[in-house]
Amino acid sequence: MINQVLRRFYLFGFCFFGFLSIAGAFVDDRLRNYRISEYQSFQNVAIGSMKEHEKRILGLSDRSFSLSQSSQLVNQLACQNFFMVFKDKQVIQIGIFFGYINEKIYALDILLAATVEKYLTSPCELNQQNFVCGFSPSVIDSGVFSKNVTWPDRTQRKVEVFIEFPALTILDTVNRRQPLAAQNKKSEAVRQAFIAALKTMDAVIYDGHVRYGGGPDFFPEKMRNADDGDDQYYKKNKAGLHDVLNALNARENGSLPFLVMNSCMSEQHIHGPLQKNQKPPMMAIVNNSLTTPSKGFPIYPEVLNIFLRGQCPFDQPLIEYFLLKRYKNEDSLKN
Repeated sequence: MINQVLRRFYLFGFCFFGFLSIAGAFVDDRLRNYRISEYQSFQNVAIGSMKEHEKRILGLSDRSFSLSQSSQLVNQLACQNFFMVFKDKQVIQIGIFFGYINEKIYALDILLAATVEKYLTSPCELNQQNFVCGFSPSVIDSGVFSKNVTWPDRTQRKVEVFIEFPALTILDTVNRRQPLAAQNKKSEAVRQAFIAALKTMDAVIYDGHVRYGGGPDFFPEKMRNADDGDDQYYKKNKAGLHDVLNALNARENGSLPFLVMNSCMSEQHIHGPLQKNQKPPMMAIVNNSLTTPSKGFPIYPEVLNIFLRGQCPFDQPLIEYFLLKRYKNEDSLKN
């Protein structure tokens, strides 16, 4: 009698938990499909925004700016110094790294990376000087895109763009519920790729959280409770910030020419440590306000066009919510 009761209990428990697993997977799929459908329209809007911003960049040479002659001279020299770094380079490498961007129950970095990839590979429009387009994906390495360009001095170069993101799925809840070792393994791989890029590439763009000033972060956020991140942990450890500073100091062939930190209040969190660092980047873009993915998208055509056109728009603010910083080692790069 007891055995029969136990068998029925086990059978009921097996069926019940099996039902919960199937129902959970169904809900996750519905949520995932809903978000993908919702963000496909977001992708189209974002790409349209980037294209419109690119047209504005292409028209910069036709605009008049009220700059003093001394300011014009300083900016002209800065531009010349900047491109001296690339005079003998046939391949220019640009890394775009997304941090783990957790928003509520979602991980948006997987979506943002797909949006930028779609933007890079979009066809070039006829009869227009459209530069950020027509990139070819690598047949060997996923997340690698390249394009051959001709600079104004008629020299040809190959521009390679590397895109990395850490999230396993678009759902933060799923990434945390799966064996966390799988998510942590991918996060660590992207972190190591980011560190390597800071040591070797020509431009690095980071797009993501800086976790209360702790620096770039590629892992799911450490939580103090169900609703709040562990701000004290990040303020105390600053692991991501140390990664950036140590990697920049480890560069062997001069300083990093261009660094972009598209993060909330990155001027407050990043600019000071960069300025005091032993080997700061030649130039960096930071912002002094709260930012969102939609605000951040115009930075991609702005930065990529510098390398695709071989011309730098250093005689005006890049865009209204970003700040261009030049560091003390700029003059030394002429040699």
